[in-house]
Amino acid sequence: MRIGVDPTTVFNWEAGTASPNLRALPGVLRFLGYDPTETGSTLGERLRATRRRFGLSHADLALRLGVDPSSVLDWEKGRHRPTRTCRDLIGRFLKEESEGDAD
Repeated sequence: MRIGVDPTTVFNWEAGTASPNLRALPGVLRFLGYDPTETGSTLGERLRATRRRFGLSHADLALRLGVDPSSVLDWEKGRHRPTRTCRDLIGRFLKEESEGDAD
């Protein structure tokens, strides 16, 4: 299947008995051709939306950024502001991923 899941899974999504998990989201978004979720206005909201769009867990993104997973969660929830160095890393991640969308 083009989305990367079996037809029963898609049936359950359509029937409203299940929702796509994080790992399935990139395939669903490719199939739709767009992301129906809002990107958000704060850094944390944009970070969360981009992370989910690419099917990354907090741990996956933390590994890419070289930080602790709890930091990613705290930034997304607005509990802590990233340091300047981390803001630069986040900015590069958001830019790289948005440029990848254009391909």
